[in-house]
Amino acid sequence: MAEKKKTELNDADKQFLEKSGVTSRMKDLLTKVLANRPADPIDFILKYFESNSEKGHYVAKAQNQIRLVHYQRPSFESNVRLAYDILSQNKGSLQIKGITGNAYMELITSLTGSFPSLIKEKILKKLYCRDHEVLSFEVFRSAILICSVLQEFIRTAEKLYRQLDAKGTDKLDAVIGNVIVNQLKEAVTKTSDTPASFLEAGYLTTPDRLYSSLATAMFRNASGGTMTSAIFVNNLTEIFLQKINNLR
Repeated sequence: MAEKKKTELNDADKQFLEKSGVTSRMKDLLTKVLANRPADPIDFILKYFESNSEKGHYVAKAQNQIRLVHYQRPSFESNVRLAYDILSQNKGSLQIKGITGNAYMELITSLTGSFPSLIKEKILKKLYCRDHEVLSFEVFRSAILICSVLQEFIRTAEKLYRQLDAKGTDKLDAVIGNVIVNQLKEAVTKTSDTPASFLEAGYLTTPDRLYSSLATAMFRNASGGTMTSAIFVNNLTEIFLQKINNLR
């Protein structure tokens, strides 16, 4: 079997890559891939180039930076800081420390774009900031973390509903839906007030506890109507939102 011929760069090629900035850019990219160790490296690389595009809108750049990795990864903190710096560098001639409420709200609105409309409206009210206000990194980081956790919370709730509504009729027995909501509400009261604790609360609703509660509820309520996916997700999310303080 013939050996594969290795492609080697000559001096002219190396000089071209150095002068054009390709070498340093690729080194930076590989460093970030190794630091973040994303589940999907190719998708990470695509998002990296999108967030660093000279033509990209600064809010889109900040959003791409935030979404590079999961919020539980160690590198998430530094990515949020980079997003904050990106927004800070786009204030025009304003000599202020921090980011403006206008840029912040534009980013938060974009981050919550996939949320159900009612949930989006509620979280935007919680995180609202006036255009002329200036946000510190600590406040910015807290808001970004809330949005990131809430996004996963919504997806988890939607997935749970699909599992419960095996026939896909969007008509889950309300007795079952209410038991899940009440169990999660009870679990959340036993956790801390940090955003991530709401997902951890889900682990407190063990199958055995749910089965026991469902059996009792079904025995007491032969028929309780139906519950749609939208109502189920909204009821679960309401538990999350009640524990979130207004930004201002």
